[in-house]
Amino acid sequence: MTKALRKPEERVRLAAAHSLQRLGKNAKDETPTLSVIVEEEETELAAESAAALGTIGPEAKEAVPVLIKVLKKPEKDKETDELAFTTDMLLKDNAMSALSQMGEAA
Repeated sequence: MTKALRKPEERVRLAAAHSLQRLGKNAKDETPTLSVIVEEEETELAAESAAALGTIGPEAKEAVPVLIKVLKKPEKDKETDELAFTTDMLLKDNAMSALSQMGEAA
């Protein structure tokens, strides 16, 4: 899956992130790659990667600092760019959900 997450085609990368969500704990080896995506991108892929980290659960505890960092970022301006604002809110929502799914590990 790591190779698919690094492909240039956004559709392929999104499909890989969705697949990792379905794998849940079995995707724990992808935690570092998912964490980098969450930290470095501000796209739907980052939001889906955060959701995948949540389904991995406590085994993805190394992603906790990245997820917290996402929550501390300033919000995008809805008036300036509504799509960026919506994507940002989805990313933050998924990051918060991922942290709650990690339980005490977070």
